[in-house]
Amino acid sequence: MTSGVPISIVEKLPLRGWKIFIWIIVIGFYLPQNSLLAQDFFKPGATWHYEFTNVSNIGFKRLKYEQDTIIQNKSYQVISVYSVMVGWDAFIHEYILLQEKYENPLLFHTDQDTIWFYNIVQGKNYRYAVLNLYPGNSWNVGLDTTVYKCGSTYNTVSNTGKILVNSDSLRFWQIIQAPNSSLAYNGMIVERIGFLGSGYLWPSLNICDENGPTCPTYYEFKCYYDPEIGLYNTKPQEACEHWLILTSRTERNPQTMETLSIWPNPVSNQLFISGLQTTDFPTEIKLYDANGKTVYTHIFSEGNIPSLDVSNLPKGIYSIKIMQNYKQYFNKIIIH
Repeated sequence: MTSGVPISIVEKLPLRGWKIFIWIIVIGFYLPQNSLLAQDFFKPGATWHYEFTNVSNIGFKRLKYEQDTIIQNKSYQVISVYSVMVGWDAFIHEYILLQEKYENPLLFHTDQDTIWFYNIVQGKNYRYAVLNLYPGNSWNVGLDTTVYKCGSTYNTVSNTGKILVNSDSLRFWQIIQAPNSSLAYNGMIVERIGFLGSGYLWPSLNICDENGPTCPTYYEFKCYYDPEIGLYNTKPQEACEHWLILTSRTERNPQTMETLSIWPNPVSNQLFISGLQTTDFPTEIKLYDANGKTVYTHIFSEGNIPSLDVSNLPKGIYSIKIMQNYKQYFNKIIIH
């Protein structure tokens, strides 16, 4: 018995019919694979470190894929962004943490072979990458800042192939931006890792005017991690262990994380908190909007915290910070 196709039909197929039948099978085999590649672009637990320098500061950006969210009935991957300022201590001969702050998260949505970037401030989607392009093909990102004499952002794929990242073979697309594009897209898009060039995951804005600013912040990709690839350093002799050490100092306290939970998330009205320790120390809770502005702060005595009413806050992504007994808890909440 022939599965799926009656024997009588198979036996009566002429030569031309057989060719069409075989092509249908071949096309049907390959089509699902293309869409699956886009759906699996960023991996859960992925973490990026980018060193940045400008005329007055040095530090690093730490990006982490922590959760998904729904915007306009579409699923988006939420990449949290932490900006960490550091300084060199000449007495202990190592970098020390000066300041850490949350920045606007990066949101990505995959639709077949197109990856979209959602700007939460503008409420707009832009074409981050198109994965089914070949050398010579182009795409319009959809962004035109109209500043510094820049215009629409058009990119052309100059080369494609695979590169070895640790022991994994990953696809890449070499990108060349059109003259006077608003985004500095010259660089490479690597499967799972994203854009590698000027900026951090999302390209920096271009300065097309020769009389424009001359001292922008410079970013350099240092390392990437996900549970499957492991830790990937771009320059083994300059591995970012010092950034990882500072990251461990700014990460959430594991003892607090084991016992504390917030729900529901996303939230519309009341946000509940459970698992706080019974202590004589007061508990302080703060909420920050996507721009880092404090939109809620309150100090509760003896760990007695009722639910938080967030119904009056605008929809969006917020950071919650809970401090109790010299321990700190950080997380993201989505108000919808």
